[in-house]
Amino acid sequence: MKLAIVSFVAGLVAAPLAAQAAAPPPRFSARLNATVVDHFTYAWTRVSEDCSIRRTGFGGRELQLRSPRAAAIAVTRSGAGLRYRPSAVLARATGKATSGSFGDVKRCRAEPILKAIGHCKARTLAPRSVRAGFRSGRAAFAFQKPATPGEVELCGLDPTYPGGWLQLAPGRVNGDALLNGTAARAVARGAARRQATIVNTPTLRVTQETTVRWTMTFRRLP
Repeated sequence: MKLAIVSFVAGLVAAPLAAQAAAPPPRFSARLNATVVDHFTYAWTRVSEDCSIRRTGFGGRELQLRSPRAAAIAVTRSGAGLRYRPSAVLARATGKATSGSFGDVKRCRAEPILKAIGHCKARTLAPRSVRAGFRSGRAAFAFQKPATPGEVELCGLDPTYPGGWLQLAPGRVNGDALLNGTAARAVARGAARRQATIVNTPTLRVTQETTVRWTMTFRRLP
């Protein structure tokens, strides 16, 4: 009799656990909405035996990233964080190379100082599809650095430089709401502004300022 009671209690405990283990993880439709703005300034110097030329200028890029359609994503626990399957969304990247300008000052021995200026018009960039990978803890949310963030051309300067990307702006998310599936909607957000000198040599100095804003909207699927 005692054995039968113990077996009955064990069955009562095991049944909810088995049901919980068998329950599918909560699924959400996810959409990305983001902007990435790069602004570059530079100073370039060339010196010969009799003359020196100094050029200063600026240029940049503005990108908008939008999910063309929602991605279905399952959320499960992974250690102290969350696991997303898949852990990426597809987005359509559109934007423009912003207008820029440059100015030259030429100084030669025993000659008047010469000055010149040039301008570059804004132009539309070709749209492209990108894959934005991400990872998350229970509260922190971050995008991953892409293999090819895209190069930015500067007005009056030959080299191109990598533009900024979403990983520069760490964000926050309500991981418990996603994991428990109790929320019909959850939003992860991130915003940051970063400035850095990316080239600093005796003949060239380039400074990059990047502003990133993004939101990832998760909506519970039935």
